[in-house]
Amino acid sequence: MGILAIFTISAGNFEKGFYLTLECKEISNNESKVVISNISGSLAKNPSIVDFYKKWWFCYYRFVKPLGIKSTDFEFYDSPKNDQNNSLNNSTIEVYEVLQISQINYDELLKKCTETVENLKEEMITWLNNSIKDLTQIREKFVEIKTKYKDVEINPVINISKAINSKDRKILDKLPWHEWDLLKSNSPRKEIAISDDQRVVNEINISIKKHSKPRIITIFGDSGENTSNELKLQKKEKDSICKLEKISELDFIEKPSQEELVNKLRDEQGWDILIYSGHGQPNKLGIRNLEGTTLEEIDNSLRFVVENGLKIVILNCCNSLEIANQLLSYGVHLVIAMKEEVPEEVASQFLDELLTQYAHNKKSIYESVQLGRDSLEKFEHKGGKYPSAMFFPVICQNLGIFPPLYSDLFQVDEEERNDEQNTYKKILNTLKTINLKKILIASLISLLPVLGIRGVGLLEKPELKVYNRMLKLRPTELTKESEQRVLVVTVDEEDLEYIKENYPKLSPSHENIISDEMLAEVIQKLKANYPQAVIGIDIFRDSKTGKQRQKFIDLFKK
Repeated sequence: MGILAIFTISAGNFEKGFYLTLECKEISNNESKVVISNISGSLAKNPSIVDFYKKWWFCYYRFVKPLGIKSTDFEFYDSPKNDQNNSLNNSTIEVYEVLQISQINYDELLKKCTETVENLKEEMITWLNNSIKDLTQIREKFVEIKTKYKDVEINPVINISKAINSKDRKILDKLPWHEWDLLKSNSPRKEIAISDDQRVVNEINISIKKHSKPRIITIFGDSGENTSNELKLQKKEKDSICKLEKISELDFIEKPSQEELVNKLRDEQGWDILIYSGHGQPNKLGIRNLEGTTLEEIDNSLRFVVENGLKIVILNCCNSLEIANQLLSYGVHLVIAMKEEVPEEVASQFLDELLTQYAHNKKSIYESVQLGRDSLEKFEHKGGKYPSAMFFPVICQNLGIFPPLYSDLFQVDEEERNDEQNTYKKILNTLKTINLKKILIASLISLLPVLGIRGVGLLEKPELKVYNRMLKLRPTELTKESEQRVLVVTVDEEDLEYIKENYPKLSPSHENIISDEMLAEVIQKLKANYPQAVIGIDIFRDSKTGKQRQKFIDLFKK
């Protein structure tokens, strides 16, 4: 069970402001109950936020496409001569000048791009703060819901009505809503999804069929790049997915033909998660080639795979927001997409963290996306090479269904479950019958006599015999390994003869023994090379030998 907190922007524009309502749904087993509805408020007017968005948009695309850029490549390009909106003239002229630069200074462009995304975030926060008075009732009700359902997961969704004109709706879709303090304060901190109310399916005929492991199909499309770095990053993405091998059923297809793609989607066993990685356009996926495939071309197969259990789609590719909204109309629970063109390194890092948190760490999909976004911070901070990296991931949520946990995607075999439950019950019953007081008294009665006998030394000889026997019974491999820790230095007849010939001062000529001076020198060398070692000498001495007897004795005192 969970709560969807739906903030619907139903009418208005940036010039006059927007009408906002709050509705909260309690969803359990795909059945929903409205717990709060029609709490109204409004967002203040702020035409300059469009200006800030355009500034960032132009600078970012100039940064990621430094060569061969034309003004017509930009979705929001307005010629300064034709722009009749005075509020946008300064921004458009400034951007137009950027486009005319023939040689771009990388560091300056990186700095400019970083500045514009921070300015956009600040402007959005200012806009929302200016709306505080008009959002009082919504804020109070949202806090009330969070308090009432403190032990229930609450997922906030920005739902943007088709009644909003297309230009404003496009910008609303792509604003950094995760910066809104009202929703950012949600604990634990969660991602904020968006939805298109014309794509909502409130009654979805989803197969309840579950597998013993979640089934994941991954489609690697045409990336348009075959450099060594791109291939390395693609391998990293595949490795990230392969980490799920023990807890999932995985299948991969690369640049499939139409027939191969359709056959995979129409697999009778069904799929729980679909991951696409490759080239993306606003309304196409470069599955086979860069020309792209529209959803209409595989419409029947998409309907089949959703009806057969597909719940989550991850579009780890550029410009996939429009495709994501289309997928909601098929009945997919939730789609994770990228708002803009995203560097491969950023996409690869995000996918790895997302899957780790969702599948391995058992986080909710909202929290997993949030943590995936946080992992991109290293690309943004001072010295980072991809400004705006945290800007791109977005959840597109179907408002009729609460998103599943990873554990919701499979079912444990009933026989195994019963065996586990029976074992657990047996252990509990056994523990209940044990009298801990009697066990403690019996243990003390047994232990105290043994400690007394051992204390007076009566067990020393038997213990040493047992210890010696255990050492002899050690495996050969273990014995060899232990012997490597012992260094034995021997002195034989040949050594003594060598010392006499080469070090006559250190060896008494009348005795065939090693002198105290020589022993002292050997011990010093051993201590220097093995400072932690215990050194023992097995040489019998009944009188001093040599002139440095005291030096030899001092070494042992240390």
